[in-house]
Amino acid sequence: MAGSPGLSRGDAMKQQSAQGVVLGRIAAGVLGSYVLTWGAVALLIAALPSAGLSFEDAENLSGMLAILLYLAAFLWAFSALSLSRVWVVLAGGGAALAVTASLLQYVVLRSAGG
Repeated sequence: MAGSPGLSRGDAMKQQSAQGVVLGRIAAGVLGSYVLTWGAVALLIAALPSAGLSFEDAENLSGMLAILLYLAAFLWAFSALSLSRVWVVLAGGGAALAVTASLLQYVVLRSAGG
């Protein structure tokens, strides 16, 4: 038998399913939070100099806020009820933020004549 001793076939499948959910949460917490944080940092670094902050200060502020955002997103990935919602919010939100940052950088460079 391939399963653990004392476990029925149904119990073994439930255990594998639970392990898959935990691994999915860990992946969403680590990777999804990274994608969201990366997108937010890209957007902040693109937006803050346009608002009058120096580029170096924008980088520093973005880095400090990134730590808090990553922690919040990581913890939320484990407390949310739906794993699919976690992936949509973290990965989709990160992608949307990154696209917005790219568009903002394009507009700023075009208006600056570059």
